[in-house]
Formats: sequence, C-alpha cells, structure tokens
Amino acid sequence: MLLKNEPKKARRIRVAQVGPARASRGGMGAVTRDLAASPLAQRFDFEFVDSWREDTRGARRLLVFLASLARLAAWSLRRGAGVVHVHTAVRGSWYRKAVVVVVAKALGQRAVLQVHSGEGDITDFWARLDPARRALISWAFRRADRVTSVSEAGAAALRRLVGVERVLVVRNAAPAASADGADPVATRPGDVEVLYLGGFANRAKGGQVLVEALPEIARRVGDVRVVLAGPGEPPAAAVPVIDGVAGAHWRGWLDEDAKAAALAAADVVVFPSISEGLPVALLEAMAAGRCIVAARTGGMPEILTDDVDAVLVPAADPDALADAVAAVADDPARRARLSRGALARAARLNRDEVYRPLEQIYVELASRARRAGGAGPGAGERNGSGDTGTSRNGHARGVAARPERGDGEGLPGRGSPSADTPHRRRALLVCSPGGHLQQMLALRPAWQEFDVSWATLTGYDAEHILAGEDVAIAHGPTNRSVLKLLRNLVFADRLIRARRPDVILSTGAGLAVPMFLLGRFHGVRLVYVESLTRTQGLSLSGRLVAPLAHELFVQWPTAVERGARYAGGNILTEGAAQPAAGGTAVEATA
Repeated sequence: MLLKNEPKKARRIRVAQVGPARASRGGMGAVTRDLAASPLAQRFDFEFVDSWREDTRGARRLLVFLASLARLAAWSLRRGAGVVHVHTAVRGSWYRKAVVVVVAKALGQRAVLQVHSGEGDITDFWARLDPARRALISWAFRRADRVTSVSEAGAAALRRLVGVERVLVVRNAAPAASADGADPVATRPGDVEVLYLGGFANRAKGGQVLVEALPEIARRVGDVRVVLAGPGEPPAAAVPVIDGVAGAHWRGWLDEDAKAAALAAADVVVFPSISEGLPVALLEAMAAGRCIVAARTGGMPEILTDDVDAVLVPAADPDALADAVAAVADDPARRARLSRGALARAARLNRDEVYRPLEQIYVELASRARRAGGAGPGAGERNGSGDTGTSRNGHARGVAARPERGDGEGLPGRGSPSADTPHRRRALLVCSPGGHLQQMLALRPAWQEFDVSWATLTGYDAEHILAGEDVAIAHGPTNRSVLKLLRNLVFADRLIRARRPDVILSTGAGLAVPMFLLGRFHGVRLVYVESLTRTQGLSLSGRLVAPLAHELFVQWPTAVERGARYAGGNILTEGAAQPAAGGTAVEATA
C-alpha cells in the first residue's frame, strides 16, 4: 500500500491529472498542486494536463482545451493504458470535462471523474439545463469508470439528478503542515483577527452572510480585526457596511504567499458558505492550525466535529455566525484546543479519506486494464458503468437502426448496411462542406470501390452534390464550441455503431476530431488527408488527429510534420488518382 515497498519507477501506474493549470487561482488548481506534492506522486507516475488557463479568453481558451485533448491522446497512444483523473466543477467545466471523459474512454483509458462542487451548485446548474443538455451530460458522466464527489451531499445530488448510480466520496487533500518547528496553534495576546477567504464572486461562499454579521461581531468583540479576501468585489450595498466597522478591511484576491501570511496572522477563520463542496481554503486553515467557524453545509460538517475541531453553525444565519465568532474570540484556551483538533483532523483526512481511496481506485482500474489485455484505443471492453462496448473485431454490439441526424436537417439517405448482407468494405467519408468536400470528391479513385457513407455539416453544396447518397449531418459549426464537440462525440458514436465502417477517411476540418476519437474506440482504421491549402505544416485539425490517425497524408513536401507522409503528389496532379504500391491509401490501411 501507500509508501510501502515502492515499485521501481518504470513500473509505476501512469495517471494523467486533467484540470485547470496548477498555477490557476481557485480550488481545483490548489487540489492539483497538493496532489503533485503528495505521497501519491511518488507511488504513481503523474502527468498533469492543463485543460483550462485563467490567462486566456474566447478562442484562445478553446485552443488550450483542444491542445489538452491532443496531449491526452499523445499520452495515451505513446505508452498504452493508464488512468485519467478528471477534475471538474460545474458550469463550463462540466461541458469540458464531459468531453475529456468521452475522449479518455475512446482512447482506451480508465477514467475517474471527480466533482468538486457542492450540492447547491450542482442543483442550481442542473435546473438551468434544458433536457438535451442534461442528456448529454448524463451520457458522458456515466461513461466514467468511477465518479467521485468531495462530499456525501454532492454525491447524493449526482445520483439523484445526473443518474450516476455509484458515486464514491473522496475528499480533497489538506496541504502539509509547516515543518519549521513553530507551534501553529500558539495563542497570541492582544487583538483577535478574523479571516474570510471566500470573496464575493460566488454567492454560495457566504460573503454576504458575513457582511450582515459584521456589526454584531464588532459590538460583541472589543478589539477585533476582520480581513475579507478572495475573488470578485463586494456588492455595492456591502461596501458601506464593511467601511463602517472599525477593523474590517477588504483585501481582494490573495496570492499563495499573501494567503499563507494571512492564515498565519489569523486567530479565527470563518466559512459562512450557503452551498459548498469541500473548500480548499478550509483544508489550508486546518493544516495551518487555525480555529475554524464553519457553516453546516456541503462537505464541511462531514469532516468536522462541532467543538472538537471547529465550531459549526447553521448556514445562512448571520446571528449564529456572530455568536460563534464572539464565543471563540473571548476564549483563548478554547481557540487553542480547536486549532489543535483541526490540525490533527487534517492529518487523518489526508491519510484515510484522500490518499488511500485514490490509491485503491488507481490500482484497481489499472489492474482491470491489464486483465483486459493492456487496453488501448479500440480494445473494445465494457466500462465501469456497464455501457455497451465493441466486439472483438471492433464493430459495435447493439447497433442502432440509424443514427440521429445532428442538426435535424438530414439529407436524403439510403440507410445503413444490413448486418445480414455479405460484407463489403465500408468507408465513412468525413468532411466539411466547401473546399474540404471538393477535395474528398477529387479522391474518388481511392474510395470508389467501397460501400460509402458520408458525415458532414449543413451546406448548400453538400445538400446538392450528395443528393441520393447515404449522408448524416453533424452539429455545426464545429469551431469555438465545447458543447458542439460533446454533441458531435455522441453523434460520432451513434454513426459509427450504425454504419460499422472498416475505414474513416477525412479531408477535414473540425468534424474529423470527434469522428477519429470514436473511430479509435471502435477499432476503425483512420486516414486523414491534409488540405491542399496547407503548404507549411498541419492545420489545427491535422495536429489534433495526428496522434489518432493510422495514416496522415499531406499534399506538399514542405507540410510534413508529426509523422505525416507526403506520397508524391496532390489532388491537382495525376498522381492523386493512381493507386499507390499495394493499392490506394484507403485500401492499404483498411
């Protein structure tokens, strides 16, 4: 088990930690930093994949996310099976991490989805989703091999709302206590300093509850300093209240050094949250040996015991909060006792409720992957939620009669091939309308002997050129939309199960990414032909599918990179229509 009989480095289980950059402000960045410094980082071979960076916006933020998928694909294909630990909150994070789970499973990895949000945030976000988005999120979450929550309340909400039957509780880790020899809980004489770190960006953190309690705290505690800090800005109505209390001060966001200094100076740290998962700031306060006053919400009352390692008060109750702060402020001996209790609880929490459960999950999932034969892309096994996998030859079991059309504006089609007819090699042609479609048509000699189906987007040229063909319409546009990517992953899964292609050929652009990801999962051969217009290096779509493609062709010798191959011509030359040695590019890989 953990820290005993460590295996050699070469034999360590590989774990990809997917989440916000470790330098990010906020809870999940702190969680991944703590994991990097934990004993688990010695036991397992961690690789951190940044799916979000706070210094990006708009298209650049999407590029960061797409780059994380490409990095995850390269990590998966380079060294075989492993475990992908995905960290998520709610709102946009759910969409992004739902995609990561589907991609990880498509790449043959075991996926752990850890939800860091509290019950209230989960319930509120779910209530704002329409039925289609709920179905997408639920579909993706159920594909994870393990779903975990940082609190029992959050786990119950995931079971009730999202439909994930088994949700394990795995807490966030507290940072290591200071090793400088100083007593972190020594009681200091003089004024009492109260610290709040939740800010005002998220109402659930309870900043307004503390603002309402401030006048009573100031009246009851003679010499008190109250430091308010965190993301966001106080609402206009709160500013005069804060300014009107002698000793109260708003400091805004604190970096790691400033936060550590604030914790060291504080006598009492308050957590007046209305809804909560398991806040990292609470764990930091526990590890720093501070006296804690916390609301009974989320995971906080699950790990804290009233008057043993904290004082617990009802949520959204300013009077109760003021009473608790006043009581510990007037009793230094009680503050010291509660501080030592918090410090001891942090140590037990890490050992028993974070590191051991994660170790067991990683080892179990890695063992299952090895028993399945070193699962890689296209391995074709059932995941932990019991969803249908693939048969030994890579074809889907339980194939639907026909996939759903993405935009609801399907082109005329002739239906999917029958499983009872003699097998003829099948090709699924994937391209966007316009120039990508024209280049696919120019490659007709490569695919004309196949039973062909098409996947494309809505477009006037596609509707008329492909009239009478077997066509499925995906969700567009495919750029700058994580939600569309998730919907197209569902589309790709249904289409590949229904058409059962031997090979997927694509000339781009964005639709190739979900089709290749699910194609890998189903064991389909993948061929990508880069656009004629790319004379210097690969396009973004080409770079994203490069780790997935069995063959990647470029049309100019100056465009060769990332394992791409230049076959000696392009669609403007006669060579493109001539069979290569051993058959055409599609035949050679089918």
